[in-house]
Amino acid sequence: MPDDVNPTAGDISPPWCPITATTQPEHVTVIRPACESDIEAIAEVETTSFPQVYTDAGYLADCRRRELEGGYPCCRILAGRSGFGDQTPIHGFVMFESYLRSHRQYCDSRTGEGIALPANRPPDRKPAYNILMAATRADPALIDEEFLFVSEICIHPHMRKRGNGTRLMRHVVEMADMLAVKIIVLAEGSVSDAAEQWAADEAEEVDDVELAMLREREEREESTATAFYQDKLGFKKRAYFFWGRRDSAIPRIFHVMQYP
Repeated sequence: MPDDVNPTAGDISPPWCPITATTQPEHVTVIRPACESDIEAIAEVETTSFPQVYTDAGYLADCRRRELEGGYPCCRILAGRSGFGDQTPIHGFVMFESYLRSHRQYCDSRTGEGIALPANRPPDRKPAYNILMAATRADPALIDEEFLFVSEICIHPHMRKRGNGTRLMRHVVEMADMLAVKIIVLAEGSVSDAAEQWAADEAEEVDDVELAMLREREEREESTATAFYQDKLGFKKRAYFFWGRRDSAIPRIFHVMQYP
């Protein structure tokens, strides 16, 4: 991957992040880059999903606006296809923090200046950084290779219908395949809801008990886990999943997949 590639949230159609449309009988949605007019809707989805964490929607919107203006993270919106901006119903969003290298820096989209973590991150993003550092401690070789860092996948509580989480999660897989990088998904709060729905979709609507049994089986039998993630979900590379809540400093590791 060229070193000068710099993802920005403000680009209408950045080459590394293509728009993906998905049609289902119930509704039609599109995945597109976030824009200024999406900020309030993003804040609404987050405050609705995390009422115990985000109590000030205005402050959260300001944080997201500063991130968007600074070029990080790259937000992708799952929205209705009826329009764009304020007229588009927002179903959810995914935050691609960046693909990071061993120096663990972002580059400002306007100045090109390197931004070291975590000093310049808004307070509510630092737990994700802590989890990432836990990942590198578990696998020191991780920081020597490129990977895709997904810190948040959020589905509006009123829009958690079959397929919404799947669309965003599959988009992450497509992104990683296109960039030829590894994947790290930090599952926090409503991300867990999206991931559970995704697993349920792919496992033909398993219920809570079956899903719990599936997790236990994954932990016991590597072959079963490999078949589930690689054959059903299409992962071709190493993918890390961290499972926890946003108010946890370092949640437990839900699953780590490694492929040769």
